[in-house]
Amino acid sequence: MSKPELGKVAVDDQLIVIRPFNRYRADNAPIPAAVTKVGRIWIELAQVNQVRSQSWTWRMRLDTQNEGAQHSQSDRFVTAEQYAWEQRVAEANAYLREVDLVPGFKSPWYAEDRRLELANLLRRHDGLPEL
Repeated sequence: MSKPELGKVAVDDQLIVIRPFNRYRADNAPIPAAVTKVGRIWIELAQVNQVRSQSWTWRMRLDTQNEGAQHSQSDRFVTAEQYAWEQRVAEANAYLREVDLVPGFKSPWYAEDRRLELANLLRRHDGLPEL
């Protein structure tokens, strides 16, 4: 079980924009967005259900699913399935930290799908529901 692929993106598709954590911003929640334009390399997104008078818009790359910046501190977009996958991996990582088991970089359990598998094995052993 690995992270879901992006697949074909079309106008009016609903995606989720994730902004990097900023301790100065009051709301770090994911932002629902709709695709307004699809190109060969770039797509344009607009915020759905804007709360402010001005809504956010983004121009992001399809291949990297972010704004094309070389650093990790840029906005990115995911599908609902990818977002659910990321939430499951975050829960698995939290559980593994809770039981003091953090796989190292060279460990065969380092990949996201393997960490999720390891967390589920341990939870099954402890009689807890899987993630």
